[in-house]
Amino acid sequence: MRDVLRDINTASGSTPHLKEHFKFIYASRTQYDKIAEDYNNVGTLHTTMLSRVAIQTYVGNVRGLDVLDFGCGTGSYSRKFIELGATKVVGIDNSEAMVESARRQAVVSGLPEFHVADASKPLHLGEFDLVLAVWILNYASNEVELLSMWRNIFNGLRPGGRCVGIVPDPALVGAAESPEERFGQSTKFLSRVQGGVRARTTLHTPHPISFDHYVVEPSMHEKYAMEAGFSSIQWKPPVDPQIPGLDFASFVERPIFQVFVVSR
Repeated sequence: MRDVLRDINTASGSTPHLKEHFKFIYASRTQYDKIAEDYNNVGTLHTTMLSRVAIQTYVGNVRGLDVLDFGCGTGSYSRKFIELGATKVVGIDNSEAMVESARRQAVVSGLPEFHVADASKPLHLGEFDLVLAVWILNYASNEVELLSMWRNIFNGLRPGGRCVGIVPDPALVGAAESPEERFGQSTKFLSRVQGGVRARTTLHTPHPISFDHYVVEPSMHEKYAMEAGFSSIQWKPPVDPQIPGLDFASFVERPIFQVFVVSR
C-alpha cells in the first residue's frame, strides 16, 4: 500500500516539488470555522469509530497523565481523557470556531483547557506525558511546516513521553480518479505533489463536510520525525471495533488511515 502514491506520482512524469507547490494554507481557519458545528456529528461514521478504537487501544491508560491534544477540533478526545482520569488536558486548534465549540462542550468549566494556536508554528505549551495527533499532520502546507509540527510534538513531550497519532494512508487515494464512499467518507484526488497528493475528503454526515488536505508517503513522516529528534516511528496495525455492518476486512485491505506511535 505504501507504493500507491509513488505509482500515482510517477504515472505521468514529473510532479511539482512539495516545498514550492504546496499552495494550500495549513488547515485553513476559514475552512474549519465554517464546519465547526457540523463536525460534532462525525462520531456516528464508521471512519470515526475505526479511529476511536485505534486511539483507545494504543493510548491505553491516561489516568494521572498530562495530555496535549494537538489539533483538538471540537474536543471529543480531550473531554474523554478528562473523563478517564487524566490530570491535565490541553487542546489546541487553529480554528476559533472549533475551539469555541470545544469550550462549550467541556465537561467541567475550564477542563479541558482549549486554546487557539497554529500547530505549524513553534509552540511553547510545556511538557506532557502524552501528545495526541489525530488527523493534524496532513494539514502541513509544506515541508517546513511538517518539520515544525514534528518539532512541536517532540518538544511537547517529557522524556519517556509518547505521541499517538493518525495520518491518512496512501491507499486512501488509490482510486483517486474515481472516489468512492467508504466507511462514511470519500476522498477526491486534486493534484500531485512531490511525496504525495493534495486531496479533498468529504465526511458523509447529514450535512456533508468537505476539507482539503495532503496525503504523503510514510517516509515523509519518518524523515521529519527523525529530524525533530525522535529515534524511530512505529506504524501500528488497525484495530477491529467489532461494529455490526462495518467491513473490517475491507479496511485492512485498503486502509483509510495509519496509526503511529513515537516515544521521546
